Formats: sequence, C-alpha cells, structure tokens
Amino acid sequence: MARFPLRIGRSRSVWEDGSTAEIVRKEFPARGGGVDLRPSVYLVERDEVARARAEHLVGLLGPPVASSGGDFDLSELAEVSPAPVAGAFSFTRARHAELLVVDEADLHAIAEALRRDTDRRIPRKRDGVMRYVADRVNAGDAEWLDLLKAKPKWREVLERWVAHQARLH
Repeated sequence: MARFPLRIGRSRSVWEDGSTAEIVRKEFPARGGGVDLRPSVYLVERDEVARARAEHLVGLLGPPVASSGGDFDLSELAEVSPAPVAGAFSFTRARHAELLVVDEADLHAIAEALRRDTDRRIPRKRDGVMRYVADRVNAGDAEWLDLLKAKPKWREVLERWVAHQARLH
C-alpha cells in the first residue's frame, strides 16, 4: 500500500456552505493570524486513517464530543515534507508532515480541488474514534494508559467510550 497525506479537517459545515476563502481561513489558520503555509498532514496508508484520526483528535484536542469535519486525501495537491513533532503518540509523531505551499493562492487551489473532488473526502464517524480508543485501552496500550494518567479530566470520557464499545460487542 502507498502512503498519502491525510489532513484532519476542522469544520464539516464550512465545506458544505463556505466559500473557498472561508474554507482557507477556517481550515488553514496560522496561530498568529492569517493562513498557515505549512499545514500539518499525516503520511498514512488507508488502513491507518482511523489510528491517525483518533490519535490526532484525542492527543492534540481532547476527547471529541461530536463528529465534526471530514478528513482529506491531499495526494498530488502539494509537495509534502516529513516533519516529526512532539506529542502523546509515537505513530502520529513519526507520521506528521507538512504541506509545502508557496502562498495563500496555493491553499485556495487546494481547497477548490477538495471541493470539486468529493472522493478525496474521508468521512469521519465518532464511533470509529471511540472504537479505536476503546480497543487500545482494552489492549493495555502504554501510550493510551499514560494519556489517561496525564489527563484525568479526559479519563471519565474515555472510560465511557470503552464501556460503550464493550456493550456493542
């Protein structure tokens, strides 16, 4: 299988109702304002999408409480450079990369390509994240158990996910 650049989306509604300029503003914001000319992606294979998504959402943002956004295959839309980062999970640290775009016009072209080619969208389901987290916790995965120790406020939410998944099986 081949790896591709996966962008974890921020807002589902902006893709449904927003202009290209609004998509760029909401999906590629820079920390200090403006747009990010080195947006983060993960270099993954198709069967690794759920893992990247769960580790990104939980490790960086906290337990997602609703399905939002969608995620995107950015293959061939821009150059990509591996850029390992700090974080809770070795997989996403190692698979992190950045898109190399020249200017905001490049981001507009990427956003427009993603709007036109809906096959690049990878739907996100909250249950998929919950299932992955529950599987990792039940397997005694050290990174997930360490995260639960480090984030006691999240522990209750994640433990509910584990219990919910157990009831489904």
